[in-house]
Amino acid sequence: MISLIIGIMVSLVVTIVGTPLLIKLVHKLNYGQYIRQDGPKSHLVKRGTPTLGGVVINLAVVLGWCSSALYRFLTRGEVPSWSAVLVLFAMLSMGLLGFIDDFAKVRKKQNLGLSVHAKFIGQFIFATIYAVLALIIPTKSGFPSAQAGMSFIEKPFFDFRFAGGVAAAIIFVIWVNFLMTARTNAVNLTDGIDGLAASVTFVVMAFFTVAGVLWSTYGIQALFPAAMAGGLAAFF
Repeated sequence: MISLIIGIMVSLVVTIVGTPLLIKLVHKLNYGQYIRQDGPKSHLVKRGTPTLGGVVINLAVVLGWCSSALYRFLTRGEVPSWSAVLVLFAMLSMGLLGFIDDFAKVRKKQNLGLSVHAKFIGQFIFATIYAVLALIIPTKSGFPSAQAGMSFIEKPFFDFRFAGGVAAAIIFVIWVNFLMTARTNAVNLTDGIDGLAASVTFVVMAFFTVAGVLWSTYGIQALFPAAMAGGLAAFF
């Protein structure tokens, strides 16, 4: 439990301290949000709003998670599993794509960053890498980080292996691509509508933190969502 509190507090402090610094830097570099001229006139007031905020959130989560992991290593000798690092990869890879999109907007000085095709290609590449690694990288128990199938909590309720080993892996990669692309774009759309998807994502991460504490060994699966929730809480 102490490791979770450390992760939450570190992530929270990094976001609280880092966000104003990023805003100052963005204003200094004149990297503000650009608004489509063919949209509602009421949206024009948002022109110049600081962008690239995901940089601070990603940094806060990484530092929060690393702080929790470091505490567990120093007190228990517990080394983070590669499957945990894989979760960070999923976040950072999609975060990198978002950074490139935002940076392209401010460079072009227009609301259009990456093209739709470029975004989907990037999401496809990162999601495919994640899916393949999830089938290869083992957990501490020796089992793969993911099983080729649709699962609700742990064991798949629909196993893709009925189609054979290779076909199961291909179907799983397609399934993961669908999930990651759908969820990434859903959060992006929510962020565009609400101005910040922090409130919605915080609730989800809080649930996974509680679930990780209750259902995982020593709450190890709660480290990432706890760090994420802590970083997002700074925006309330």
